[in-house]
Amino acid sequence: MKASHCLLLLASLFFMATLSPIRAQNSVGIGTETPNPNAVLHLVSPDQNQGLLIPTMRTEQRTAEAFVQRLSAAESGLLVYDTQENAFYYWMNPGGWMPVASGQVGGDLSGQLTNLALNNEVVELENLADNSVSSVKIADNTITTTDLASPGANKVLISTNAGTVFWENLNIFGTVRLDDGFIYVGNDRNEPTPVVVSGDLTLGSNGVAEIVNSAVDNEAISPTAGIAVSKLQAIPSGNIIYGNATGEATVGTLSGDATLNETGQLVLANSAQTRNNLGLDQANVNITGGSVTADLNGNGSGITDLDADGISSGTLDGNRLPNLSAAPVVYGDPADNNPITSITVDQKGRVTDATVGTPSDQRLKKDWVALTNSSEKLRQIIPYAYRWKQGNEQPQLGVMAQDVERVFPSLVHTREDGFRTVNYPGLIPPILNALQEQQLVVDSLRNQLAEQQRENQAIRDELVAIRKLLEERIE
Repeated sequence: MKASHCLLLLASLFFMATLSPIRAQNSVGIGTETPNPNAVLHLVSPDQNQGLLIPTMRTEQRTAEAFVQRLSAAESGLLVYDTQENAFYYWMNPGGWMPVASGQVGGDLSGQLTNLALNNEVVELENLADNSVSSVKIADNTITTTDLASPGANKVLISTNAGTVFWENLNIFGTVRLDDGFIYVGNDRNEPTPVVVSGDLTLGSNGVAEIVNSAVDNEAISPTAGIAVSKLQAIPSGNIIYGNATGEATVGTLSGDATLNETGQLVLANSAQTRNNLGLDQANVNITGGSVTADLNGNGSGITDLDADGISSGTLDGNRLPNLSAAPVVYGDPADNNPITSITVDQKGRVTDATVGTPSDQRLKKDWVALTNSSEKLRQIIPYAYRWKQGNEQPQLGVMAQDVERVFPSLVHTREDGFRTVNYPGLIPPILNALQEQQLVVDSLRNQLAEQQRENQAIRDELVAIRKLLEERIE
């Protein structure tokens, strides 16, 4: 229906209302002299065979952008009938066009469209798709055993690891009774069969398996088993485990010249070792501390290490030291950054000379770049005379690590305690570069001076010539 027709209909209704005496206060009645006071417009069919025809629109007319843009909150409640969808629509702002739902429903549903409910006993198994009803959609305590379809006799519900529930025969669990110490084992017909646990294991009534005493022997333990010490039987303080004459592990005490205390330390008995026992039978040997590594089966010639800090007095005879005459000079490996390049020893292993040097072979280096602008950087490092706050109180000469770090960070190392150290030998290359830079300046100044001297000499020669010419003219 066109908009002009709708306007004509409304104008006709208004005209009839103004001509009719059927008015009650603010209500207008058509076909009645007593309009309902709660209605603005009360329509009555005289023969009870007429209705109100709502304006109709096609879907594309109702949803046309030009039409919808004219509608606002003021038009909320506007009612039309969509002839294509055969449905009433009313306008809501916000919300847009809303369908009018009404009437009863039938089939498996009951109630009004706004309050639907499932009829009793209407949901059959074939009406449900697999996995379509989840537990969250079912109210608690609503499904009883009578609601489940009968699976047949001797069936039980089983759940898989994935959570799938299905019916299974009861007989797969075997008999209900199981004697003490028995377990179910599948036989050759895949049937559960009760058997008693035997062999190295027993099974108690509480279901705990226990190893039979002496069942685990040495052959049964893997060499890589890694048995913890805590698994060993408790040993009295001062005892050890040792192998006896038959090769069996035995617990006993350590006796003789040595004992074992409760902390596991080996304690030599007083006077247990003498000079003769150690092969140190020289009268001038008196070791009261320190550590000696020696071949105790010989005469002491096997001594290879001596901690001299622990020796309070005495000397060690020269023939007890190893003979190193075959290799009197030992060289350091430059690749290891060993500052000691060689050590010279005599036949008794005594150091007689040592050469110290830092590895600097070009073949050991890569990514080298010539230093520049070292003079400017060195000017930022101020030499100081100072004394240490702790330890040596003698006056010292040096630099501050923080100053060096600002210009040569690779020469500064920060210790774990946060204090910095300086690689003083590392300052030599920048100093060499600074000297070279200064030498270039000196050479340049020397050249300028020589040039200036040549110019001055030329001027002096010219003055001499001028003076000679003047003297000749005066004469």
